[in-house]
Amino acid sequence: MAVNLLTSRRTLPAPMLDRSSYSIFSVIKQAIGKDLTRFSIPVIWNEPLSFLQRLAECLEYSSLLDQAALANTSIERFHLLTAFIVSTLSTHLERMSKPFNPLLGETYELKMEGNAPFHYIAEQVSHHPPISALHVRGQYWTLSANVEPKVKFHGTNVIAISEGRWVLRIKKKTSLSRSSSQSSFQSCTEEEEHNNNDDNIEEEEEYTWKSPTVLVHNVLFGRLWCEFQGQVDLKHTQSNRRSIITIKSHSWFASQSTKTAEMFKFTGFIYD
Repeated sequence: MAVNLLTSRRTLPAPMLDRSSYSIFSVIKQAIGKDLTRFSIPVIWNEPLSFLQRLAECLEYSSLLDQAALANTSIERFHLLTAFIVSTLSTHLERMSKPFNPLLGETYELKMEGNAPFHYIAEQVSHHPPISALHVRGQYWTLSANVEPKVKFHGTNVIAISEGRWVLRIKKKTSLSRSSSQSSFQSCTEEEEHNNNDDNIEEEEEYTWKSPTVLVHNVLFGRLWCEFQGQVDLKHTQSNRRSIITIKSHSWFASQSTKTAEMFKFTGFIYD
């Protein structure tokens, strides 16, 4: 299906039901240490969205990719791409519900217009293991990914590890000075095409990274909350330059107020 959005959505298309009287323990007690993608859970624990739709939310700040493509220096480009990767994590804040698993062959298409237009299309290409493939085309870039989540239940926590990889290709236009040598042309049109080609030679840069691990706490008892763990390694494939984002994990011995203050903090460094 195709959706053309011109305004930001403030609510989901269906109301969330009260889950306070439902216990998930009876459902997942047999899933300890196993892959949760193979277990069915009550629909009340799902949000009214497909996983393919949920992936599209990562492009909320796609304007950062446009800015990166137009950046004057590679360092500035790395700063903007690092900011984009961090921005994709914001879609998980206070989102404790699970999106519906897409059917094999299911597709989702989204076309955004405005100042940061892009065309997003995704398909569920495998059922077991679940693999989602997506491709996005922006003004100056293309973004592709294969998302293969591994979700396991460990006692009171659920851990989601993404095995997929994101590949971003940015097209840059560089201006070349004209050669002083003489050239002959059969018409003015041929000369104009030659000059345009000299002025608009495109260079393509490729960047790759993997998503961080997601850990959901207090699945059985207490208040549900999630955090990201590990590192995100953004690599420029044409050089040795990389940006490493380290996401800070909370301390088990810290107070609740300290945990809240430390959640979602990260550090990032660019290396040559």
